[in-house]
Amino acid sequence: MAHLASLLYAPLVLLALRYLPVTTVAWGMIGVSLVWLYGVRKGETKSFVFPLFYGLAGVVALGLEEGSALMGVPLFVAMAFFLFFLSPQGGVWLGVMASRFSVLEEREMAYVQKSRYFWACVALLNVCIHAMMLFVASPTQWALYASVGWYGVFVLGGALQFLHRKYVFLKGAMS
Repeated sequence: MAHLASLLYAPLVLLALRYLPVTTVAWGMIGVSLVWLYGVRKGETKSFVFPLFYGLAGVVALGLEEGSALMGVPLFVAMAFFLFFLSPQGGVWLGVMASRFSVLEEREMAYVQKSRYFWACVALLNVCIHAMMLFVASPTQWALYASVGWYGVFVLGGALQFLHRKYVFLKGAMS
C-alpha cells in the first residue's frame, strides 16, 4: 500500500489542489489516513508511519489553509528514509534485502550492513532533490519527481553499490 501511495500521492495532490479548495483536500487526506490506519491497526508499528505522515499533513494543511503542507509530505518521507539509513536498523534491513537476491557469506553480509552510510548519502541526495523540487521547480516537476523520479536516485545508488562490490570489494577478497 505504501508503494502505491508513493506513486499516486503527488499527482493526486497536484490535481486535487488545482480543482478543489485546500480545506477539502486536507479533509480528504485526513479521511484517507484514518481509513488506512484502520486497515493496518493489527499490523506492525512501522505500518502506521505512512498513514500518520499523510494524516498529519492533512491536519497541518487544514490549520494553515496552505496546500504546500500537503506537497511537503514526500520531503518528510525522504527525511525519514535518511534517518532510517543512519540508524543501525538500516544496516540490518539492507542485509535482509540483499539476502533475498543471493546467499551471502558472513564477510559480504558485514559489507552490506556497513553500506548503510552510503545509502544514507543516497537518501540525503534524495532529500536535497525533493527540497529543490518543492521550493524551486514547477508543481508538475515536483509531482513527477515525488511520484517516480526519486526511484531513479535509488536505482543509481544500487548500480553504484553493485559496481563497488564487484570491482572493489570482491577484488580485494581475491588478493
